Amino acid sequence: MKYLFEKKAGLLFAAYLFSSVEWVFAQEGVNLDAEEENANASPSLWQTMKSSAETMSSELEKKAADGLEYTKQTLGEYSEFKTEKAKEVVSVFNDNIKVIEEAGFSVDDLYVSLSLVPVVTAKFKQVKQLSDNELSKLLEKYQDKPLLIYILRTLHKAYGMSFSNYQVADVSVRASIPPSTTIHLRRVD
Repeated sequence: MKYLFEKKAGLLFAAYLFSSVEWVFAQEGVNLDAEEENANASPSLWQTMKSSAETMSSELEKKAADGLEYTKQTLGEYSEFKTEKAKEVVSVFNDNIKVIEEAGFSVDDLYVSLSLVPVVTAKFKQVKQLSDNELSKLLEKYQDKPLLIYILRTLHKAYGMSFSNYQVADVSVRASIPPSTTIHLRRVD
């Protein structure tokens, strides 16, 4: 891939060089057609450069078309992969909804973002508070599910925080690489 990029960059530079030489000749008032009319003379520097640049230009055009086709194909395949990964993460949320509710939280909304790295964000509200002991038992029971463990620990910590003049309204957990948590605080008067 790196080699192809370097080759394309070289071809692009050659095309740029060709147009620069043509501009210089035009500024100097060199009659390019006069040299081309002399059929008996050996090929001039200009003709050689022009021929080389035309060859490189057509090669560059073909390579660009091939590269575009390859990119379309690759992005199409990756798009399918992204969609599948997002569905997989949503499925994890759905499969574990009862455990999340058992831990005292409700899932209000799910947001799915299809980008280079698919992102699924779930918005949670606390409906009941578990003790640290109850949470430990739940975490031990589902220790083989790392995403679920992350969600439960994060929610428990977020709702356990206290802020002066603010209360936790809801918590959004973003399942991506890396995962993140957003705590929505509501002002309390």
